[in-house]
Amino acid sequence: MVIAQVALSVLLLLCAGLSVRSWWNANRIDPGFDAEGVAVARFLPDTQGYDQQQADELFRRMEERLLHSPGVDSVAFALRPPLSFNEINVFGIHPVDRGEPPKVLPFVDFNLITPGYFETLRIPFLEGRDFTEHDTSSSARVVIVSQALAQRFWPDEPALGRQLYVDDFRHPWTAEVVGVVADTKHRTLGESPRPIFYWPYAQDAFSWRMVLVRSRSPQRALALIRQVTRELDEDLAITGLETLEETTGRQALLLPRVSAKLFGLLGLIGLILATIGIYAVMAYSVSQRQHEIGVRVAMGAKPGQVVRLVLRRGVVLTTCGIVLGVVGGLIVTWVLSAILYGISATDLVTFLAVPLALAGVSLTACWIPAQRAASVDPLETLRCE
Repeated sequence: MVIAQVALSVLLLLCAGLSVRSWWNANRIDPGFDAEGVAVARFLPDTQGYDQQQADELFRRMEERLLHSPGVDSVAFALRPPLSFNEINVFGIHPVDRGEPPKVLPFVDFNLITPGYFETLRIPFLEGRDFTEHDTSSSARVVIVSQALAQRFWPDEPALGRQLYVDDFRHPWTAEVVGVVADTKHRTLGESPRPIFYWPYAQDAFSWRMVLVRSRSPQRALALIRQVTRELDEDLAITGLETLEETTGRQALLLPRVSAKLFGLLGLIGLILATIGIYAVMAYSVSQRQHEIGVRVAMGAKPGQVVRLVLRRGVVLTTCGIVLGVVGGLIVTWVLSAILYGISATDLVTFLAVPLALAGVSLTACWIPAQRAASVDPLETLRCE
C-alpha cells in the first residue's frame, strides 16, 4: 500500500509540475497584440429588433461618443476578440492569380473589423494601409491579411494588390489585398502563426459586434461603455463587459490554469497520504521490532546503526514507489502534451525534481520512527519480554 501511495503521489506531482510550469510559460507568451488597457463589450442588436441600418447607426453614434470621451485613445469594433477559441469563424479562400480554385478550398480564419482595430490592439502593419471610411458597400471589396496568410499564398512575393476569392456561404466574393499585418495568436496561445484575413464591417451586413476601447484606465472605460449604451438605448443588452486581459486570460489560459490547480491539489493530497503512510508503516514496524532492536542495542549496536536499519526499509519502499511512479508518469504525461506550453511532457527538470522532493519528504517521515528506535532502552525492553 505504501509503494502504491508513493507511486500515485509521484504520478500526480509530475502532472502538477508540468502543468504549473506550462501555466507559467503561457503567461509569458507574446500573443502578438497588446491587451493591456483595453475594455470590451459585446452587442447583439438584431436580437432586440434592430435592422441592419439601425444597428449601423447605433454603432456609429456609439463610436463617436466614446472617441470624444476623456481618457479614450482609440475605439474599434470586431466580430470576435483574439484568443477566443470557443468562437471559430472560417471561410474557404483561394488566390485568384493561382488559377481556378480547387473543389475543396482551404479554410482560413477571418474577422470583421472597423478602422482602428489594429491601432487599438497595437498590431503593427508590415505593408499597405488600414481600412478607411471610404471602404464601404459601394466601393470595391478589400481585405487585410496576416503575414502567415501572405507567406502561404505569395511566398517571397508582394501580397498588396492581389485578388483573394472568398467562398462566403451567403454570396462568394473577390477582394483586393490592401494591407499585411503581423501575426497574432488567434485561437490559442500555443498555436503556430495562423493565416487569417480581415474585412471591414462597412462592406458586410452583419450586426453582431464587440466594441474595443483603449484607455488609460480600462475600468473607467468599462463604466463609460455602460453609460454611453444606456444613453443611446437603455434597453440594449450588453454581454461580456470586461477588460480584454480578463477575456483572453479566462479563455486562452483556461486549460493550463485548471490543470495546474487540479493536479496541484491532487498532488498535494497524494503527497500527504504517502507521507502519512510511510510514517505509519515505519512506526508500526519499529513497535513490532522493539524486542529485536533492544537485543541489538544490548549486544553493542550503536544508535547510528539502529537508525540506518530503520531507514533502510523506508528507503526501499520509497524507491520502489518512485520508480513505479516515474515509469507511469512517462506513459501518462503524454496526454498532457496537447495543453502544455513551452515544455515537453518528459521535461527532465520536472522528472528529476519531483522524485528528489518526494524522497526528501519520505526520509523525513522515516526519521522520527528511526530516532525513536535508536532511543530504545534495552534493559526495559528485555525486562518486558
